[in-house]
Amino acid sequence: MLDLASASPPLGRARSTNNPRRERQGTLSFGTFLRSRKSAPGQACHFEAQALRGGDAVDAGQQATDLSIAGRRRHIVALIGVEGFVQVRSLAQRLGVSEVTIRQDLRCLDELGALQRVRGGATATALPSARPVGLEDWSDSAVSAMASAFVRSGDTIVLDNGPGVRSVAEALVSRRDLSGVVVHTESLTVLAPFADHLDRFTVVVPAGTLNVSHRVVPDEDTDVLADLAILSCAGISVDGLLAHTESEAFARRRTAFAARRGVVVIPPGTVDAPGTHLACSLEHVDACITSRRLPDPVADSLRAAGLRTFVTG
Repeated sequence: MLDLASASPPLGRARSTNNPRRERQGTLSFGTFLRSRKSAPGQACHFEAQALRGGDAVDAGQQATDLSIAGRRRHIVALIGVEGFVQVRSLAQRLGVSEVTIRQDLRCLDELGALQRVRGGATATALPSARPVGLEDWSDSAVSAMASAFVRSGDTIVLDNGPGVRSVAEALVSRRDLSGVVVHTESLTVLAPFADHLDRFTVVVPAGTLNVSHRVVPDEDTDVLADLAILSCAGISVDGLLAHTESEAFARRRTAFAARRGVVVIPPGTVDAPGTHLACSLEHVDACITSRRLPDPVADSLRAAGLRTFVTG
């Protein structure tokens, strides 16, 4: 099986000890990362539906050469398990087959319940989440105000689709000193507070398919170069930011990769019940904000990694 830590994006930006801002030059965008993972062409042959569950396990990172139809479809399922979402065009390029063939594969896998087809591709089948009850509605005015303080007029920012980020959006629109801010988000929940403030904020939402968490799954890879990403998490460890599901981790990884700086708001419940999927390393975070004191080992590791930690409580 593919180690999730090794599956997270390679670090394309080096942290400067003198300046927490990362230089745009040398940044590895998320779209570039995905394109760099294209596999070699594959070869199709006869497929039987039950073969999806048979044969050797497929590693999503292995080369896709000489795959049977069954092997190719197992490979697709493995990729979705790691990346959370795959596009028809990207799969066709990575597996060396036509987009028509990929659509047939996705249709069959959807009927088998191995994935969920959406416009332009497919996502992992929704599973019950282990997140704490009520976490999605969490907000903290002090945490949100501090996170919003990192934004300046004229900035381009990316907002995550996690707990507490909508509250940050509300704090941003309450700042009358801000103007000319461009906001990228995949979350319909997060973009709502900006609706009455479009004279000061430009909101950009990707074209895509709406999923059950009110997030737009992009149809295409887009390279956003933002000044700041405001992230949520399902926990933080010495390895980085955590998520409850791999699809959630994949989306958060994309958000973190889109900006030169990263600030994460940490919901209190995630300290006691952290997620298990690595979203991104600490290299992509410059500061974390929480209302509760973090455990000493975690706090020490954050300081050692050069992060600033703000506790509002």
